[in-house]
Amino acid sequence: MIAQDTLCALAQWLDVDARQAHRQLESYRACLVAHTEFLLEAGEIARAINGKRYYEALRMLGRGTHYSEASIALGLAIMRLMKAVAAARRS
Repeated sequence: MIAQDTLCALAQWLDVDARQAHRQLESYRACLVAHTEFLLEAGEIARAINGKRYYEALRMLGRGTHYSEASIALGLAIMRLMKAVAAARRS
């Protein structure tokens, strides 16, 4: 369930509100990709927890992991999208 990108607030915003207004922006498309990649990594951690592989899940949350990199990439993608949206509004 966690890996389904239609269930979180960010996914809903990206899919409904932002798609119509900002789909022409490269940063919008990059944010979609980063969000999907983040959710895939979060889903792996959730599966480890559900499988009672707690140590593995904890390792997956650490620095330099795929999850950590996906989390950072998503944060940067959101910031880039916010800047692009603000710039588009000023134009």
